[in-house]
Amino acid sequence: MRVAARLPLAVVCWIGPAAMTLPAGSGLRIAAVTLAVLTVPGAAVVLRMAPERAAAGPDPVGRRTRGLVLTVAVSLAYAVLAGQVLLLLGRFAPERALMAAAALGTVVALWPRRHDTAAPSGQEARSGQGARP
Repeated sequence: MRVAARLPLAVVCWIGPAAMTLPAGSGLRIAAVTLAVLTVPGAAVVLRMAPERAAAGPDPVGRRTRGLVLTVAVSLAYAVLAGQVLLLLGRFAPERALMAAAALGTVVALWPRRHDTAAPSGQEARSGQGARP
């Protein structure tokens, strides 16, 4: 993914912390924060790793469903991990947890993808770095 394609995801990561400026108990704040906690870190990681692109099968609905479930699972795992770390440090606050999720999502979304550096098979054979029995 190019930077121009990753930038919107990085911006969306900050919707949750921005929603904390809305009045407490407002429906929009609750919806935005819930959506941010359940999707932001997981979406960045799942889109980065793209496990469903390599999945075999002609079932696009199944791939999307698996991607959504994986996104929510990764997001919840990160929320638990970040919450525990903040609790152990004695610094837990909902705003800090949302900021941590937004920061992780931004870093993962904007981090450049590592290109395949494997040499073509002809170069491996010439340089003597081919597979050894």
